[in-house]
Amino acid sequence: MSSSDINPDRPLLVGPETPTKPFPFALQGTVVKGYGRGSKQLGIPTANLSDEAIDALVSGLETGVYYGWTQIGELGSKVYPMVMSLGWNPYFKNEKRSAEVHIIHEFPEDFYNTPIRVLVLGFIRAEQNYPSLDALIRDIKTDVQVAKQSLARKQYTDTKEHNLFFEPYQGQTPNWKYFLSDYPSSVSDVPFIQSSYGQDIITPCDGGVFKITEIEDGPINTTVDQTIDKIAFNENGLNLTGSIRFSDEKTINYVFKLQELSNKQLDFSIQLNLDNDTEHHRIIFNFESNAQEDFYGFGEQFSYSTLKGQKIPIFVREQGIGRGEEPVTSIMNDPSGVFGEFAGGDSFTTYCSVPQFLSTDYRSLVLKNSEYSSFDLRQDDRVTVRLNATLLEGRLFQGDNLLDLVTEYTSYSGRMHVLPDWVSDGGAVVGMQGGSIKVRKVIEKLQKYATPIAAVWLQDWCGKRLQTTPNGVEFKRLWWNWESDDTLYPDWKTFVNDELKTQNIRVLSYVNTFLANVEKKQLFRNNYFLEAQTYGYLVKDPSSKSEHQTLIISSGSDFEAGILDLTNPDAVVWFKSIIKQQIYDAGVFGMMTDFGEYLPYHSDKASLYSGIPAEVYHNRYPQEWAKLHSELVHEIGLENEAVCFYRAGFTRTPGYINLMWAGDQNVAWDEYDGIKSAVTGMLSGGFSGFSITHSDIGGYTTISAAPLLELIRSKELLFRWMELSAFTAVFRTHEGIIPELNAQFYDDEESFAYFAFCAKLYTSLSPYRKKLIQEAHTKGWPLMRHLVFYYPQDPIVRQITSNQYLLGKSVLVAPMLAPSMSHVKVYLPKEEGVTWRHIWSNESFIAQGKEINVESPFQRPAVFIKEPRQDEGLLDEFIAFTTQIILKE
Repeated sequence: MSSSDINPDRPLLVGPETPTKPFPFALQGTVVKGYGRGSKQLGIPTANLSDEAIDALVSGLETGVYYGWTQIGELGSKVYPMVMSLGWNPYFKNEKRSAEVHIIHEFPEDFYNTPIRVLVLGFIRAEQNYPSLDALIRDIKTDVQVAKQSLARKQYTDTKEHNLFFEPYQGQTPNWKYFLSDYPSSVSDVPFIQSSYGQDIITPCDGGVFKITEIEDGPINTTVDQTIDKIAFNENGLNLTGSIRFSDEKTINYVFKLQELSNKQLDFSIQLNLDNDTEHHRIIFNFESNAQEDFYGFGEQFSYSTLKGQKIPIFVREQGIGRGEEPVTSIMNDPSGVFGEFAGGDSFTTYCSVPQFLSTDYRSLVLKNSEYSSFDLRQDDRVTVRLNATLLEGRLFQGDNLLDLVTEYTSYSGRMHVLPDWVSDGGAVVGMQGGSIKVRKVIEKLQKYATPIAAVWLQDWCGKRLQTTPNGVEFKRLWWNWESDDTLYPDWKTFVNDELKTQNIRVLSYVNTFLANVEKKQLFRNNYFLEAQTYGYLVKDPSSKSEHQTLIISSGSDFEAGILDLTNPDAVVWFKSIIKQQIYDAGVFGMMTDFGEYLPYHSDKASLYSGIPAEVYHNRYPQEWAKLHSELVHEIGLENEAVCFYRAGFTRTPGYINLMWAGDQNVAWDEYDGIKSAVTGMLSGGFSGFSITHSDIGGYTTISAAPLLELIRSKELLFRWMELSAFTAVFRTHEGIIPELNAQFYDDEESFAYFAFCAKLYTSLSPYRKKLIQEAHTKGWPLMRHLVFYYPQDPIVRQITSNQYLLGKSVLVAPMLAPSMSHVKVYLPKEEGVTWRHIWSNESFIAQGKEINVESPFQRPAVFIKEPRQDEGLLDEFIAFTTQIILKE
């Protein structure tokens, strides 16, 4: 073939050095009669695939031209290079989609009705039309040369030994056989199924914090090898049976099952058959990885973006105060301190922990189990999943990209419900405490500054109490008795319905999983703790000698509370009736639905009505807490209006909620437990289906009068957190745990003005934000997106934690997360034909994989719009607002 026979403008080598997902893509079918033009008109032998084979291709590949290997006839026969055209062939105007395999070999005769096997290894080009038949033939000949050169590489040549070409023919090859190419396989002679014995130590500490110490899985207490005794295939999967052996020759039988659900989802399970053995209660599942594979997800992880190199415990708990920041963490971890041992937490303590990841190899895994598990990603060549159960159940997902993976995963976990328009359109959710008189005064001042207000969030609607530490520090806490407090809000229903509602200001309140004994409260109408205790609606302590055996949660001296038993159907109905009567019937539109992490882990510490072990239910509790409230708003017809926001979550929580929040951060700048960690956590949650989220403006945890430690919110931190929150799902303030010490938006005129500016900035994004909220509901895509969703192969992007993120795909945000600074550094990943326009200076920066330095003084958060624009005009209001601000100067 002369050089004039091919297109000189096209590269003759395509694809990476080794096939990457979705390749290799394998299928089997039968050669059928086509249009008769392969040899006659094009001069290239063509095998047309049967309809069932085309259906398999369409489910896994886009239309276009591909290269790979093919085999005609008997298994074990010669394998030939091929070029495959999948689509409608625009030049010939086909009315039916076809898959034509151009075999790079001359055959003496036709081979209709002959079995054909195709292993697709890479993409050459998109399908296109041509001005002439000669132009089409020229491109096909070029495709042939591209295929030859691309297949000549060793990693591609080796695939001629793929088992597709040697296994017995069973019709169209089940997708799951090749879907699992990176899953269970022997890694450096390590069995893919193991077991170990011994108890992990999960220590309950005060304040909902649990300390986890895993027993070491060594050769003495862990199986050392594995046998496969039988493989039984079925139409959509397989059953694999065998045994695993300890060094003392003791064996355990197992069954490994796979079941194909779709071309992108696969269920799997591992069952250990232990008979009467009670010592071995753990499954270890090993599968292959590589040094370049990065992992994201696992719920809200506040310390890292990629988790490669880490071991992640999956356990819902209080995140702690400090989480590694010193000296706060060491002080909080002091057993003699006010909060007890391990109150400081560590890098992996989180309210929202999910046994799920997605990776840059475009694969995802979730465990269906709720027992304690961990994921060890510290070895370059493997992933080790460790589960404290004898039955492991999970699901595998495959995607074309990371966003596609999120869509696949959230089809299982559930997708977040649509946030009502009144939130984005209305503006700020103003968090205040102090009673109706104070709220009136602050609202009046906000209106003076034309501040857009969607709602006021009044967490102290149920009354406040003081909690005093041993060193005399007082914290303002709430009375957990879910009725309005007559001291702070004597005119509660009138205030909510007649006063605020007429100003188009909604009210949100507060509720949690506890019920407190209010016998020592000055004024109350109901004591729901005593009522629940009498009815048996609270979690029990089996070791208690008291009449009701109520499990008591301590929250300071002279204060006792019980945990609602969500496994008791009567308790759920009873609690719903309280929330309906006391909250929704008063005209309230939702609430902070707090906690969910406190259920003890061990059955000797907590007994549930249903009999389900606490070890199984602990992680499920926040999921069921969200389910209760989801059911309630549907029962009363407020599913499209109510907003309930949560901090605790597990695998299926997203399907029950319409808003998440990042929990309690310190009023600090740091990356451990301050503003930076809030961004890291919100971005992490987006990989696990928590797509609509926000944080407390200014942070929450405040510390004063403690030796060597003081954490008090500054005005600068408050202002920068306002800027950040304008580019999240909800713009909501929090006074913090000691409001009088922290800077507040209502402190002075400057603060009121800055709050109004940021609230207006937030509402100007409403048209764009509402579209993203719809995407979250229909596709599972997060509003706040880590850049790795769009630039997964960029090594700099993979390591980003908090310094920048995307709001949707068109807005790049680089929040100011450091004190006394006026510039931020922003990395612009390389992208052909793309520029990023700075909204304040109107300067455009080419996306060329470099870092830029941008001014970011107050009122000028570093924000960029992607151009050419693809936002369908939904950013016009935002651009108009920022332009107006610039022109006023």
